[in-house]
Amino acid sequence: MKPIHHNAERSPVEFEPARNYLCYLRYDSVAFYSGYTSEADTLNEQVAGVLKAITSARAVSGGLTHDFAKTGRLSVFLRRDQSVDAVKAILAKESWIDPEKVDYRLVDGFAGEKYLLEIEATGLAG
Repeated sequence: MKPIHHNAERSPVEFEPARNYLCYLRYDSVAFYSGYTSEADTLNEQVAGVLKAITSARAVSGGLTHDFAKTGRLSVFLRRDQSVDAVKAILAKESWIDPEKVDYRLVDGFAGEKYLLEIEATGLAG
C-alpha cells in the first residue's frame, strides 16, 4: 500500500502473549487486523469465533476504526466446499458489519483440514 502521507509510520501491535502473527497493524490511516481462523467444529461456530476475535482485536486497538460499518471492510476466504450464503446470513446479523463491504473468495484449503474459513478486517483509522 502506498501511504497517503510521506512520513506515515508502520505501527505493528503484537498479541499478549505474542503469537506467530500480529494483532493488528496501523499504517498511515488504515488499521489491518490479522486474518483469523477458528478450530471449532462447524462453520457457524468458526464464524462466531472469528468475529469474536476480530471484535477483541478492535477493542485492543482502542477503536481505531470506531465506526466499522462505515469505514471497515472484511475479506472472507472460504474453503470451496462451504456455503457462502451461510456465511452471508451470519454476517448480516452483525450490526457492526456492512454486508456490502464484505468480499468473498473461495479457496482450496488452509494449513489444516479443520479450518473452514479465514476472515481479515481492514478499516480506516479514526
